[in-house]
Amino acid sequence: MTEKNAQVVMPEWQDMWCRKHSAPFRERWPEGSLLAIVMMFQFSASDERVQRVAGNNADNLSITLKVLSPLCCLLGDEITRKITTAALSGQMIKPEGL
Repeated sequence: MTEKNAQVVMPEWQDMWCRKHSAPFRERWPEGSLLAIVMMFQFSASDERVQRVAGNNADNLSITLKVLSPLCCLLGDEITRKITTAALSGQMIKPEGL
């Protein structure tokens, strides 16, 4: 997705994180929550399944992320755990870093 003028609206917390996967953040709120939001968005937008559903069109990304929510469950336990660990330790990881 390479459109430079695309209008993308960040998904809400509950569209990114289910109750199960967000438990570590609720226990230490608001610690790590902003990093968790940014990383979940980056990882989800980089996911091939998301890009395929969005038709590789950044203008479709917001609605695609909403439809596929919660994003933590879409990405799976392993990636979600890595994002959680990084966010709670104040680190930022990128999808290419896994």
